[in-house]
Amino acid sequence: PKGLPPYGPTAPFHAPKVEVKKLSNGLTLWLVPRPGFPKVAFALAVRGGMASDPRDLPGLSELLFATLDQGTKTRNARQIAEEIQAAGGDLSGNARADIILVATDVLASKTEAALGVLADIVQNATFPASEVALAKRNAADNLRANEADPGFLASRALSKEIFGSHPYSVISPTQASISKTQADEIRK
Repeated sequence: PKGLPPYGPTAPFHAPKVEVKKLSNGLTLWLVPRPGFPKVAFALAVRGGMASDPRDLPGLSELLFATLDQGTKTRNARQIAEEIQAAGGDLSGNARADIILVATDVLASKTEAALGVLADIVQNATFPASEVALAKRNAADNLRANEADPGFLASRALSKEIFGSHPYSVISPTQASISKTQADEIRK
C-alpha cells in the first residue's frame, strides 16, 4: 500500500547451538538454548506409537496418550492440571506413527516444578479404569465424526493402498479396537 515505509534489512538467521547428551538411564537429551526467552519447552518422545500397536488393537497408543495425564501414584488428574497450569503451561502431544510425544512449555522460573510433574506422569501414570472408559467413549465419538469426513476416508484408503499390511497403513483406531481395549492393556 501507498505511504508505508520500506521494509527493513533482513536479519540473518543464527541457528542455536544444540547440545546432545546421553544420560545414564539411556535417555537422549537435546538442549536447544534461546537466550532471553522466558519459557522452557520440554518434549519427550518415546518410541512406540501407532505402528507398534498390537494388530488386534489399532489405536491403543492413542488411548494411552489420552489417559496418560489422568492420574499417577501421587497425583490425580486435577492436581496434574493445576500444577502444570501454575507453571504457566499445559500438556500437549499425541500418538504418531513411531512415537508417543508428550510436551509442555512453562515459565523458565517454574522449570523444576513442571519437570517434576512431567517426570511423574511418564513414569507413574496409573491409567484409571474410569478415565480409560471416558477416553474410549470420546475416541469412539471422534472416530464416528472422522468417518463422516470424506478426507479422512480418503486418507485411510490411501494409507492402506500405499502401505498394504505394514503397520504404517493404520492411521486410526477402529470401533472394534476401541471397544476391545481395556485399562490393563494400556497399563502394560
